[in-house]
Amino acid sequence: MANPRVCSIPDCDKKTFHRGWCAGHYHRWRRYGDPQAGRPFMAGKFPSCAIEGCDKKRYAGGYCTSHYKRLKRHGDPMAGAAPHGEAMRFIHDVAIKYEGSECLLWPFGTIAEREYGAITVDREQDRAHRYICEFVNGPSPEPDYDAAHGCGNRACVNPAHLSWKTRADNMGDKLIHGTHHRGERCPTVRLTGDQVRRIRSLKGVKTQLELAREYGVARQTITNIQTGARWSWLT
Repeated sequence: MANPRVCSIPDCDKKTFHRGWCAGHYHRWRRYGDPQAGRPFMAGKFPSCAIEGCDKKRYAGGYCTSHYKRLKRHGDPMAGAAPHGEAMRFIHDVAIKYEGSECLLWPFGTIAEREYGAITVDREQDRAHRYICEFVNGPSPEPDYDAAHGCGNRACVNPAHLSWKTRADNMGDKLIHGTHHRGERCPTVRLTGDQVRRIRSLKGVKTQLELAREYGVARQTITNIQTGARWSWLT
């Protein structure tokens, strides 16, 4: 017969706190809906992810961290994930052997032509295009070099479109390709280019506080625009 003063979770001998569980298991239940979610509480036991072929430690809802986040974001723990072993098979059997001139899209993304391909190498997360660039072109000249897309398509894994470039050169390519996210292309921006030009032209005419109230932004935003800390590239 179970001891009512001890947590009801198997192999947990901590004192009962509420609902028959210890404080740790109770708070996991409050947070995740599962008293055994999160870091395994059972001494010496580390159950693995419920997804077949995934041997990562269970985090929440029966899944590892990666699969649990996919579940929360997409409603499916396998969304955007390649079946076990399929990602590397695609890289070596398809991508690296590809000789076409058109973009070769990563087939496991959730948003076509918008997402970098994601892979796991020796239990470390990596990007598919960077792995392919290193396989075809050799190691990066410097650790901070980017595996740049000559086509401007981040989901492309065509080896002919990948090369090592400095961050500055890669950013320059994004301007040419129109794939940058500065200025009005940034999804969170609140000002247009014309408004920024007007804010600059009114420096010394209107106070920064007046301009901030007029455009519904923080005073620091006006300061950054007029000092060139923001939108400095806009002429």
